[in-house]
Amino acid sequence: MSETSSTPFNAWSLNGEPDPHGDYYIGGRLAIMHGKMPDHVISLALEMPNLGHSVGGSMFLTAAKERLRWLSRMVKMAAEKEGANIERYNEIRASMPLGELTDDQLANQFFLTENTDDMTAGAARIKWLSKELKAITGYKDNSNENFMLN
Repeated sequence: MSETSSTPFNAWSLNGEPDPHGDYYIGGRLAIMHGKMPDHVISLALEMPNLGHSVGGSMFLTAAKERLRWLSRMVKMAAEKEGANIERYNEIRASMPLGELTDDQLANQFFLTENTDDMTAGAARIKWLSKELKAITGYKDNSNENFMLN
């Protein structure tokens, strides 16, 4: 668990910088790698031992990295649209494993290290963000709909 009391969705927006990935992660889910695959399947793959060394492991790591970034942006945008207290999300994030890392930082961390603890933290973050997006918008994780915010 993190000792940090609040961790933002990302550092770049707090610094007044543009998203380093442009609009890539604010489009529909089907535009990202394995967008038809449910969030829970991607998070389960991250919890597999030696994922990075398995056949197709790098594919799942990339899909998980992209899903975490996509979910992060969708939750932040939906919460802001609803006028929700963003600090609540930041406090919950900070209490999670590797909670001192923003969502973008955690995506990079598990992708680059392929460390089991990093990937487990990534899986937990994906599950949490997916649940939050569903609570705000009615998002259906197991749907092949091209979910995107209007």
